[in-house]
Amino acid sequence: MSLGFDLAMASGVRSQYPPQHATQQRVPRKIMSQSASTPSGLQPASPTAGRGRWPALVMLFALALLPTSARAGPAMQAGLGVVGTGSSWRGDGGGGAAVRFGYRFLGWLAADVLVREQLLSVDQRLNTGLTLGVTAYWPRQGVRPSARIYAVHQHEEGLVSVLENPWGVLLGIGDGIRHRAGGGFSAGAEVPFLERGRWEWCIVTNASATYFPDTSLGPAWYVGGFVGLGFNYATGDPP
Repeated sequence: MSLGFDLAMASGVRSQYPPQHATQQRVPRKIMSQSASTPSGLQPASPTAGRGRWPALVMLFALALLPTSARAGPAMQAGLGVVGTGSSWRGDGGGGAAVRFGYRFLGWLAADVLVREQLLSVDQRLNTGLTLGVTAYWPRQGVRPSARIYAVHQHEEGLVSVLENPWGVLLGIGDGIRHRAGGGFSAGAEVPFLERGRWEWCIVTNASATYFPDTSLGPAWYVGGFVGLGFNYATGDPP
């Protein structure tokens, strides 16, 4: 009887304390996978993270365009310099001169005209290019980087024809003149070195690339550089 009583008591104790695995709760598989892939103490990245940076970037870009120099207001512009050029034709190269006139009307944006006259080696031809474009500046103190896009109309004529009718070069009239149209891009900088009242004198330099889709009359590409002297005449309030 004593043995039976002991067995009954032991079974009663086990019924009050169920096995440990029975008290564990089942954890959903999705939560377990997230907790396993996320380090302790860190929250998973939100899908909208980073979107708040765009307004700040736009604001910084707008602030960069604001004039930071007293000389970066509206101004009339002019410049004169030398150019060196090469083309997509093998062995073709040369140089000449260029003159530019423009008006900077937003402090950082200018509309301009640039005319260049160059003598190229292949066929001993004279190229007269008239470009119309817009130039954007970084209006800052000291060196001002710039970028320009432009459309170009170009006359290409052999030097023999030029000597026979020099005035035809200016008017685009004469035998053997090839008319071509294209467009291009240039990047450069203004380096101011003298200021007097409304006048600002600077060194101007840039590198350019020009493309002509019609290759039956000449090279498709011209690449070159320009360096010269320029000035800006402020039309707003004097600095």
